[in-house]
Amino acid sequence: MVKIRPCLDVFIAKHPAYIPLKKTFYKFLKPIVMQKKSTLALAITLCLFFSYEARSQNWQSLFEPIFEQADSTTRDSFLLDLSVLSEDPEVDGIDWQDVYDGFFSINLSPNVFLQPIDSFNVEWSAGQDTLNNMLGNSDLGPADSTEVVNEYDRLNGIWLNSLDTFNNALATYEGPVTFDSDAIEEGSERYDKFTGLRKQSMHILERSWERALDGTEPKGIGDLMEVFNTTFSSIFDLELAFGLENGTFNYYNEFYAASAKVIRVGSMPQMDQTWEAKWSAHATFFNVEPNQVNETTNIPLGLNPLRYGGDFTFMFNPALGRMRTGGQFRLYTSLGIAIDSYVPPHRDPANPKTANNVGKTTGYGPEVGTGFIINTDAVTFYTYASKAYGGIAKCPGYEYNAEAIHAGLRFGDKLHLRYDLGKASWAPEDYKQTSYNRFTVGLKIDALYR
Repeated sequence: MVKIRPCLDVFIAKHPAYIPLKKTFYKFLKPIVMQKKSTLALAITLCLFFSYEARSQNWQSLFEPIFEQADSTTRDSFLLDLSVLSEDPEVDGIDWQDVYDGFFSINLSPNVFLQPIDSFNVEWSAGQDTLNNMLGNSDLGPADSTEVVNEYDRLNGIWLNSLDTFNNALATYEGPVTFDSDAIEEGSERYDKFTGLRKQSMHILERSWERALDGTEPKGIGDLMEVFNTTFSSIFDLELAFGLENGTFNYYNEFYAASAKVIRVGSMPQMDQTWEAKWSAHATFFNVEPNQVNETTNIPLGLNPLRYGGDFTFMFNPALGRMRTGGQFRLYTSLGIAIDSYVPPHRDPANPKTANNVGKTTGYGPEVGTGFIINTDAVTFYTYASKAYGGIAKCPGYEYNAEAIHAGLRFGDKLHLRYDLGKASWAPEDYKQTSYNRFTVGLKIDALYR
């Protein structure tokens, strides 16, 4: 068995600043030793403890404008919801193999997957209408509202200027999406062996979030120029992405299926370093044809926004050795906050009570993730399960629940493919619920930097 006290004493001797925390470290690390964890696991966990404080301080300074968007009530709700989520973080309603099967059945060949790419002009216009409506009913001041509108227009322009780049990239990577199945199987086997380390990693991320929140002012929504300056900075690799989402939806007594176009902006995850942050925002739109929905589904014909969402997440991805099949194995652990809006208002002409429905049912709360990464010279593969739990804006007592399994490929510094298979609920008894799959193609685009 690894002897923990000598290892810890040596470290403390070299780093006397940690003397006040020595008992805490020992109390936390003792269960790892009692479970007969390997020297590697112990070393990694020690590194976790001795680096998390510096990392949380770094996150605090880097992302202070983002943390300040949460007021005291939001922070308290986040920590309370996280404690509930931590009691049952496992995703048990979705199968990992189904995600792989869906991901690797996608073909990027011409005329198979949205090629050539259209301008999405109608979707961008619809998004702008929704944005203006939301800003008109928000508490944002004129300066912040203008900042949001200007940023939206900037992104729309970048998208239009990037269409040829997207078409050329898809022509380069055309064909079925592939990755070594033996490597994925080996990665799954390794992942299963690190149960204890996965739990410790999540614990450290939780404490890092708490430290970062405690170190920033709870100002609430505002000063969005600083937020955009942070999210669109060189801290991240930035990407624009597009794709498709297919889902089935239940809105009380209304049931329907939808195929929607997706536009996403955010950071392209590097997945090749121990500590990393990522963020994204996406919108999906679907076109309702006369024969697409039944007579009891109260959604207008034509283009409709379907879902808006986004997230901001911290990751801990330690490298745990080389793989027999080639490449480096990394554990993936993440903790962040997710926002997910179901947009259609469902106004029923026969029911006057629905006449004032505005839609945009918005769930938000902490989201945890666990999985693994395989880094090779040419491509990085990652897969993880995520689970979110929280509340519904302006609906006290309602809960937001979501879970998904994700798989992705990053080709060098250029292309990012991502597949998500999941479900989400915004009301009791799954009265507002979706099961969906989403696939997006993202490109790293330098014009996104402010």
